[in-house]
Amino acid sequence: MKSFAVLRYVLLATAAATAATAQADDPGGLWNAKWNMTLEQVRTAVVGAAPVNPPVRSFWTVGRLKAPTTINGYPFDLLYEFNPQIDRFCAATLTPGAGIARPDLFYSIKQALLERYGKPIDEDTTEQSSAIGTPYFEKVVLWTLPATTIRLTWLEMGGVGGSYVSVRYSARGADLPM
Repeated sequence: MKSFAVLRYVLLATAAATAATAQADDPGGLWNAKWNMTLEQVRTAVVGAAPVNPPVRSFWTVGRLKAPTTINGYPFDLLYEFNPQIDRFCAATLTPGAGIARPDLFYSIKQALLERYGKPIDEDTTEQSSAIGTPYFEKVVLWTLPATTIRLTWLEMGGVGGSYVSVRYSARGADLPM
């Protein structure tokens, strides 16, 4: 009976430690900016964040602050997005600077995310041609963490739209698109 209690304690302690590690790896925002911060709190937390005038509006968010950053040596623009209903930080989108080979960038960022967060929950590639024969390619890798969803996207639109890579962090449960 005593060994069962000890085994149960060891299993519970292991589960708690695993859960704590998983929680610690969740960014809960992006670097110093945490989900649900106000505009002023994010501005204080992020050195170099500048107001976006006019704010960048999408269907679900309002981009209010922008900051330059680098990831694995690649330059990015980082847009801090706020829920327009409650004006709280809920998403961030990283877009790379011009002149970077998109395949190299995509796989470099993917490797960094794999090392940080482990295996993604979903990875999908779509290839199509439009009615006018323009090739379309999209690769999406998705990580779902306790408080954060991370979506890495690589989009090729042939000669029409060019190439696009982005990394989007969003708060889970914020009723926003990934």
